[in-house]
Amino acid sequence: MFITWRDFWWLIPWSIAVTLAVLWMMRFLRRVRFRRMCARAQRGEKKAEEVLKKNGYHVIGEQVERSAYMDIDGEKVGYEVRADYLLKRGWRRYVAEVKTGNYATSPLQPHTRRQLLEYYLVYHPQAVLLVDGDGEKVYRVTFPIHRGYLFPWIWTALFFFIGFLVGQWILR
Repeated sequence: MFITWRDFWWLIPWSIAVTLAVLWMMRFLRRVRFRRMCARAQRGEKKAEEVLKKNGYHVIGEQVERSAYMDIDGEKVGYEVRADYLLKRGWRRYVAEVKTGNYATSPLQPHTRRQLLEYYLVYHPQAVLLVDGDGEKVYRVTFPIHRGYLFPWIWTALFFFIGFLVGQWILR
């Protein structure tokens, strides 16, 4: 007695049906996981706003976008950067990024660190604040970058004022 494919013809539609059901279930679970992640992130941002206000920061804007550009082979290419919060405390400005979860809330994680550095270069804040959306921890992050080029008009005004004073002193 030999077994032929005709004896198992019904396996083909069942295999297709099971494969489609598994693919649908994987897609459904991926969407559920994504929705949970988004809801957790939104709860973390609301909690972070309260933590920032409790620490004396005044929220200037939420989801603030800035345009920046890079030079690629001599051609300017623009892109957008969006920070979670733009803050003020006294006369100083800060940018805050809210992270949730165990992994991303550390400023030492490469992806998070690069994002904070990008905010530091684009927004020119006093510091970048990394807020743990699950806990109530706020990390104040600065980078040892010479920032003299950020406000060259201050130096120009200072030298002009000194020159004016010296000129007035000479003309007396």
